[in-house]
Amino acid sequence: MRTFKILVIGEALVDQFGAEQVLGGAPFNLARHLAGLSPALLPSCRVNVDFVTRVGADSLGDRIVEDASSVGLNLGVNLSPALAHIQKDAVHHTGVVRVSLDAGGSPSYRIAAPAAWDFIEAPPKHNVYSMVCFSSLALRNPASRKAILETLDAYPNAIRFFDLNLRATGPGSEVIEGLLSRSTWLKVSDEELAHAAPSLDLPAQAEAAIATMHRRYGVQQTVLTRGAAGASLFGHGGGHVADSQGAAVSQVADTVGAGDSFSAAWLLGQIAGLLDSRTLQFANVYAAAVCGLRGPMPAIAERAAFFAQHKAALSALCATA
Repeated sequence: MRTFKILVIGEALVDQFGAEQVLGGAPFNLARHLAGLSPALLPSCRVNVDFVTRVGADSLGDRIVEDASSVGLNLGVNLSPALAHIQKDAVHHTGVVRVSLDAGGSPSYRIAAPAAWDFIEAPPKHNVYSMVCFSSLALRNPASRKAILETLDAYPNAIRFFDLNLRATGPGSEVIEGLLSRSTWLKVSDEELAHAAPSLDLPAQAEAAIATMHRRYGVQQTVLTRGAAGASLFGHGGGHVADSQGAAVSQVADTVGAGDSFSAAWLLGQIAGLLDSRTLQFANVYAAAVCGLRGPMPAIAERAAFFAQHKAALSALCATA
């Protein structure tokens, strides 16, 4: 059996919905969904997910460790502090983000700074990873930015998946361009692409912007999400590969983490070798299910049933791959 090892690096934090606290952060969401769904892959392929972040030495940090352990993430918690994947910061607190929702459940964010995840340290190179996944927000601080750059440069032969997840407090265009040039696969929403286009000197039209990024930065695949309208995949040279319509949501609780869950489902479909159209459709259905949740993940007590349902669907697709 071959092992496909994934490293996810970036922020883990607490989303504050009024008085309600929900654990989140795009890389943390991605890592948890990857770990929750990955046992459904082909019997000949085992997926291991390591997650690297930094939390405060506080009760919220302890909640993040407990939650991550519940989905089977490899945290290195039994290793020495220098090797632990979830690092504890004695100075800075676990990050908190205040989330406001509009009438349609779309979020806006107020992100506290500095936070422990601004000071992530690069993990020692004691594993060989097939894929390294990262997002934009943790790049805002030079310390975590350095750690992410060092990690990417340590695994030049790995697939490097960049979720262009833009926030007002995120990094500038020069930093984004440096990360794009290190990326092999890219995920971006239509809204984020339109927001990034002027600062990156990209065409306003989405397909032309993607083709430009592929030529300029060497990106090999881009998945463009359009919310309820579905998603599209672009391959070599930015050429169009496949489309998928959006999936129906009976009742939207919020869209927090929907893009992260889409990414996890799409990546696992790619690893399993599914047809691109099937992978996109499964990712849309899975993200739609997450939109019915409060926050990016089901409660711990409800996760087994949630993952079982979607693992069964992914297993059925893999059986016909």
